[in-house]
Amino acid sequence: MSKVNNIAGIVVAALVTAPTMLVLPTNGWAQSIEEITVTTRRKTESLQDVPLAITVIGAEEIERQGINSLKDIANLDPSVGFDTSYGPADTRVAIRGLSNTRGRSNVAFLIDGIDVTTENVIAAGSGLLANQRLLSDVERIEIVKGPQSALFGRAAFAGAISYTTKEPSDVLEGNVRADVGEYGNQQYSGFVSTPMGDTQGIRFDGVVWSADGYYQNETTGMDIGGGEGYGLSGTYVWEPSDVFKAKIRSSYSDDHYDVTPNYPVQQTRFAPIPAQVYTPIADGGAGLGIPLFGSAGTRLSMWRPYCPDVIPLPATGALGQTDTAIYNNVGSPGICLPESMGSYGNNEIRFDTSPSNNGVDNAGTDQELLRLTLNLYWDLPYGTVTYAGGWTSADSSTSLDQDYQFDTINHQQGDYATETNQLSNEIRFASAWEGPVQLTTGFLQWDERRRTKDQNFIIGCVRSGLTSGDPNVQGSITLNAAGGCDGASPNPLATNFTELRQGTVFDWGIPEFWRTVYNQYAPGIGPGSQETAEIAPTYWKAKTDHKSIYAAVDWDISEKWKATIEDRYVEETFQLKKPNQSSCTLLAIGTGQQFGGAWIEGQSLDNYYGGDFEQRCSWEESGRGAVGGGVNPNAQLRDPNSWAYIEGTVTSKYHTPKVTLNFYPNDEALVYGSVGWAQKPAGINQLSGGGSAETIESASFLPEKMIAYEFGAKTTWEAAGTLQANSAVFFQDYTDKQISTQVLDASGQLRPVISNAGGAEVWGFELETTWLPEFVDGLTLQAAYTLLNAKYTNWNIQTKSEYNIARTGQCRVVPDPSDPAARTCAIDLVGNQLERSPENAFVGQFNYTRGFGTTGMEWFVEGNTSFQDERYLDPENTVSFDAYWLTDLRLGLIADRWDALVYVDNVFADDTIKTGGSGPDFAVQVRELGFLAGFGVGHYFATAPDPRVVGVRASYRFGGN
Repeated sequence: MSKVNNIAGIVVAALVTAPTMLVLPTNGWAQSIEEITVTTRRKTESLQDVPLAITVIGAEEIERQGINSLKDIANLDPSVGFDTSYGPADTRVAIRGLSNTRGRSNVAFLIDGIDVTTENVIAAGSGLLANQRLLSDVERIEIVKGPQSALFGRAAFAGAISYTTKEPSDVLEGNVRADVGEYGNQQYSGFVSTPMGDTQGIRFDGVVWSADGYYQNETTGMDIGGGEGYGLSGTYVWEPSDVFKAKIRSSYSDDHYDVTPNYPVQQTRFAPIPAQVYTPIADGGAGLGIPLFGSAGTRLSMWRPYCPDVIPLPATGALGQTDTAIYNNVGSPGICLPESMGSYGNNEIRFDTSPSNNGVDNAGTDQELLRLTLNLYWDLPYGTVTYAGGWTSADSSTSLDQDYQFDTINHQQGDYATETNQLSNEIRFASAWEGPVQLTTGFLQWDERRRTKDQNFIIGCVRSGLTSGDPNVQGSITLNAAGGCDGASPNPLATNFTELRQGTVFDWGIPEFWRTVYNQYAPGIGPGSQETAEIAPTYWKAKTDHKSIYAAVDWDISEKWKATIEDRYVEETFQLKKPNQSSCTLLAIGTGQQFGGAWIEGQSLDNYYGGDFEQRCSWEESGRGAVGGGVNPNAQLRDPNSWAYIEGTVTSKYHTPKVTLNFYPNDEALVYGSVGWAQKPAGINQLSGGGSAETIESASFLPEKMIAYEFGAKTTWEAAGTLQANSAVFFQDYTDKQISTQVLDASGQLRPVISNAGGAEVWGFELETTWLPEFVDGLTLQAAYTLLNAKYTNWNIQTKSEYNIARTGQCRVVPDPSDPAARTCAIDLVGNQLERSPENAFVGQFNYTRGFGTTGMEWFVEGNTSFQDERYLDPENTVSFDAYWLTDLRLGLIADRWDALVYVDNVFADDTIKTGGSGPDFAVQVRELGFLAGFGVGHYFATAPDPRVVGVRASYRFGGN
């Protein structure tokens, strides 16, 4: 509450002092700072006249700093957060503390006013369409903070990032630019622009880039974290009269990103499972840990403390515990967690991810993107009519080791490909009437089609807890003392199990188990082969149909007061067709072990599944998969009749009104206040499902709603020079926040779902300043600071996941709503900080430019530094990212026709982990704890940060005036 009171005090102080402060700015000082023009509100106006918090990054800054991605953009605005964890497509952008961890992106992405926002299938985040590498024809980037649904469309729940591309010039001109740095970083770009008579012009841009990456996979010796690609764009403008203008742009890019340098983080903090979790119901507990089989739990409580990084593991055969041992509390059951994500230097880092099945590195991520846009403008006596239309076609694919561990026994592979097509049409009218009232109104039709080919799989040796005499096991499973996991080769687990846990690496000459099993249904494909086996896929299809109308009315009440009322009415339909449970291609168990007993040697997968494995897993989208003979419907693995696709549709209809009141005390000051309503539509879970069937109703989630209040001021002052100061205080109160969690289904398996937290709120303060001190000619100083207090105000969950319970340390025993005779644990997350939301963030920049003697050239030195406070990875607030500073410097020369600079990124070689994630550990931990417990065990992975990089940028201009 103290933080809330502090922010409330800031608001009160601002309101009290504003009338006094606003008499100080004087006319004329604004001429010292270059005026910035924006089109944020669908019309051209000065940045200082717009009653919104906006950051603008211009073409010169884009070129000097080498900005080519969302990560670079986020480093220049303290209110913007950026994360990628799973891979380049797992893009999570946060504005003012609202991270798009699940559900549709909170942030709209627009190119020349055309919405290109999308959402991943299977993985989290906003996808590669948001995180695409920028081409060299971006004129301006506008970051708009706060809900802007009325004017920015369907996805501007927390704000928008808008790109405006360059147009052809009036004279023949061009440019070639090179950027060469350490670690093989190279980018070459250029453009040529020419008029075509008096009414037409054309411009062509191109860029090619490559990077070796900063790290190596120790298993294969290949570089990771790099990539290569190229892009082309062409823009044609026709302006036959003062009344009409047309702009047509086409762009194509083909980018490849190597495997992300992710690695498991050491887990050194022991988190015990509260005793009430496994205390019998009769004694007032939840009884989740017993009996060992048949209960809906993850069975972690059957083990002693599982924390191999700090607690010595028991000898072979001593891992399993009996019910009696649990009751006697022999070694408090629990799990291990990291202290924090830490830094790269504080971990014993080894990048040794498993190669693909043919023994070479996984492909990483590829994307081909084709985009066509059309902008039309009619400048009429009574107003301007504009049309903005766009078509986008993107093909992307991802292939990587998803557990980030080189494990010869178990493996979790991520392999999927997505086709995305978008079509957008918007027509808008902005009045130019005489009088105090003006109107902007429009209509948007937006459609998207996505199709994902899912070939992810999990494969390996695990302890299944099954015996050959278990009635739940198909009769084809038999003990085979002579065979190993593949039923023929020597059993790789016959070695001392303790040595195996300590990291014994198997020789390449020994057939690795997961590849051996893989090859049972992909014959002839093995290590060293250049062929790629094709796993039988499953498919996801998503379709969004959006229509909305919007209007904004501006009323000049007087010379000093102005009001704006705006609203957008939305009708949107989302349809999803998905597997009703994880495909069996996702899970292949080669062996099991009876607790405290002998190994059950695995059979071929055909035998294990009671029929042809590939036929069993090759589904037709129109119905259930083919079923081989001999399947036992009571088998441990599930009833084959439940394999099918399900599909459903959710329709959302809502308004997003906003009211803004502006006060202009003089020409150099604007004070504004606003209240707006925002909404993210309802949806259907697009994350990979669990191991049992679900209904479309259970996969659906509610809309997310928010009311946002903002009070801001934009001012220019005389302060030993010229000082421009823009500030805002805001409060965002929202309900039904869409958040990911895990639930245990009826079969006792964890399922990732999207649910709705009861409520959350964000208090915040922003301050942006630009100062041109009169006593140092040529010096510009800029600083921006953001304070956030982002908390969950209403979120209580009920869970049987012993892993989640151990992470939070909570278990209030309550009745299970689905079974009155059973019990579950209630966890209270009220007061937790919103995930990936720092309390404090700062960006500082300086530029000092002076003439270079009498040469006619200028030299400059400039730099920027950013600070981000500690923030939590997850809503449970169990693991955090440490605070860090990041500083870049540049020194260069500018001549009439050329410029050159030397840059140093990450000057102080900061190695704090800045992004990462968590997920189930289907490799080492699953092998040690067994399949039933393993689904409840997680691992944390970090993305290794970029090191210090030194390079040069240079360009040469030709033509022009």
